[in-house]
Order: sequence, then C-alpha cells, then structure tokens
Amino acid sequence: MHTLRHTAPRDWGWLHRAAAPEAAQVFDAGPATPGQARAFTGRVLAEWGLQAAHGDACLVVSELASNAVRESQAAGEPTVLIRFRHTRGTVVVEAGDHGRGRPPRHFSLPADPGRCHGRGLPIVQQYSTARGWYRRGGWKIVWASVPVPAAAAPSAAAPAACQTASVAA
Repeated sequence: MHTLRHTAPRDWGWLHRAAAPEAAQVFDAGPATPGQARAFTGRVLAEWGLQAAHGDACLVVSELASNAVRESQAAGEPTVLIRFRHTRGTVVVEAGDHGRGRPPRHFSLPADPGRCHGRGLPIVQQYSTARGWYRRGGWKIVWASVPVPAAAAPSAAAPAACQTASVAA
C-alpha cells in the first residue's frame, strides 16, 4: 500500500521563479482528454529537449488526466489543467480538476485482476520519484515528479517557458 500526501512538490520555491520552465494547458474534460494530454506532453518535452522522459511522463500524465476528467465531470466543472515544470533532473507533471474531494490517501493495486479501475495511482507510483496533491486557485492539483535520465538532462541553462496558459493561482 502506498500513500499520497497533501503537499506541494519539493523545491516549490524554485519552481515558481521566473527561470523555471513551465508549460500549462487547460482542456475540456472528456474521453479525448488523456490523449490530448499525451500529445501536449510530447510537444513540451520535445521543445525542452527531454524526449528521454517522454514514455514515463506520458504514462503518468495519462493516468492523472483520466482521474482529473472523472473528478471534474462529477463536480460539474468539466475542465482539466495539465502543467509541466522542469527542475533539477525531473519533470513535475500536474493534473488539476475542480473536484471537491481528496485523492485517496492510501492506494494499492486492486485485488480483482478483472477490475477496470484502480490501477492509475499505482502506475504513477511506479514511474515517479515523489507525488502528492494540493489546492490552488480553485484547482485540486495532483502531481508527480518523473525523473529525467541523466544523459538526457539539459545543461544548467534550461530553456525558457514554452506554452503557458493563464491559470488563476
């Protein structure tokens, strides 16, 4: 069993400095959202020169986006925020929804292998080094830090922000 903590990503202050690369987009919450989030992931990581993190980041964003779609639709506010931040060897993947509930504090793989749901957070656990959630500006944000393979990490002169969407903080 694993735990999802109510906490912002480590290095939070560094992530909010102007030099921290950030990309965000708001999507309509629907069946196409996880695929759109994966395409957005590919564009952002390619622009940042972090293609080596693409596979793991796509798995994580797909699972987080799927959960955010479900939560946003249930809340009656069908939009999903996907945001990426690059910091010191990791890509922080964030998925936001307007759900009022909390993510499950403890999670594990479902006992029934035929069950269709319940594998998302264990997958996120497997492909990330840290994860958690917080609330900001009307959004419930679930985040995960995906490591960037050392050989693929860009130099200290990280690229400036790519696409950014205006999100109320």
